[in-house]
Amino acid sequence: MNRVALARIVALHALVAAVLLSGCASSYYSRGHKALERKKYDEAIGELKQAIVQNVHDAGAIRDMGIAMYYKDRPALANRFLNLAAKQRPNDAQILYFLGASFEELEKPDKAIEVYSRYAELSPLNEARKQIEARLVVLLRQQMAKDTRKMLEQEQAIDVQNIANNSVAVLYFSNMTGDEELGLIQKGLADMLITDLSQVDELTVVERARLQQLLDEMGLGMSGMVDEQTAPRVGKLLGAAKVVNGALLGLREQELRVDAGFENIKNGQKENAEKQTGLLKDFYKIEKDLAFAILDLMKIKLTPKEREAIERIPTKNLLAFMSYCKALDYEDRGMWDQASESYQTALQNDPKFGMAQTGLQRAKAFSTFSPVPPKPKIVDIKSTGGDANKPRQSDGKGGKSGRETASVPSLARNTLPGGLPDATARLFQTARNVSPGFVPGIESRKPTTEASATSFGTAAPIEVKIKLPVKQ
Repeated sequence: MNRVALARIVALHALVAAVLLSGCASSYYSRGHKALERKKYDEAIGELKQAIVQNVHDAGAIRDMGIAMYYKDRPALANRFLNLAAKQRPNDAQILYFLGASFEELEKPDKAIEVYSRYAELSPLNEARKQIEARLVVLLRQQMAKDTRKMLEQEQAIDVQNIANNSVAVLYFSNMTGDEELGLIQKGLADMLITDLSQVDELTVVERARLQQLLDEMGLGMSGMVDEQTAPRVGKLLGAAKVVNGALLGLREQELRVDAGFENIKNGQKENAEKQTGLLKDFYKIEKDLAFAILDLMKIKLTPKEREAIERIPTKNLLAFMSYCKALDYEDRGMWDQASESYQTALQNDPKFGMAQTGLQRAKAFSTFSPVPPKPKIVDIKSTGGDANKPRQSDGKGGKSGRETASVPSLARNTLPGGLPDATARLFQTARNVSPGFVPGIESRKPTTEASATSFGTAAPIEVKIKLPVKQ
């Protein structure tokens, strides 16, 4: 036998061995996959272990091993496998869902926020994404509180000269009307001002939730009162170079005057805006005039788009606005059921009050939050292997082949898709920027009175083998 013939025989044997090995690995994976579907986690782990030994790059087997480990209450191992799978399939919604849950169980909320945000970016609007977005709202608020405490601990090391010049914080205006009921306007007015100033691309505005958390830590939570001596310190801790402050004054019955201005904490310079007066029922006009007056003081030149956004009125209904203010106060006290009721009252008075709708979703997220992420229920796992990012095949009858599965949009980019709803987009941006420094807000800051988009448009669906969990 010559050397050429011998080489051919060796190559043929190698090819046969590879085919047999591949078939064996596929068989291990298939059995492990089916065992996972039947909740036979020990059996699944045994089969999947063999599949991974035969092919260390089998992303499907690695992913399923992570899921099985998660259900066996071994979050550290689950996390390791899911991290490996995510490197090969960064857009696999199953991996992201369970990876985020494993980070939560490992008490790493910052990592969970990052992964859940990616999941929210990829997933269509369904019950699973609603559940994840609700957890994101709470986790982000918890992360904010943690960062606030850290900033207080490191206060002496903060150099105000390093704070960005375009950063702005809006404090609660002092209630000088003598009417305790009008004191609630402090929070609603601040929230609307924050919303309007956030429309300006040139500015970075601190969210009201972060202000409230700082006031709570400083022992000023209930009163919300910040005097001229305290304001620079609050601005420093919030990472804001400019601090907007003012007072509410009652002139005659049902007439309101608002005095406002801002202080530059870097140089101590103060600027006072023209006093804004009007009837209480025209609160929205007073607030808009105040927003434009403050921007003029800051010498901000608005683009037509920014001006149009600021001019949008979230509600003209005084009863809806007062209920909204009450809801914010209930939130700050941790009274989430009462907050939900007040938001609902606001929406009854003005069904198009978008900020109240966002607040209601936020309050519900807190009222239903569980410290430990719920174990997702596996409803359906197909026995076919392969990449979860491949398009589903049509059955030729207008439907999809196989059992019904959830679908997520296919994305090749790591940037934020333009089709995300505003609230989700802000959640995602917040998660990217969580740090001991400035933390953007968790709420949508678009003061439109219409509902946000709830779909990704024409994104192509992709197959997901495990039906994503629906809250029971």
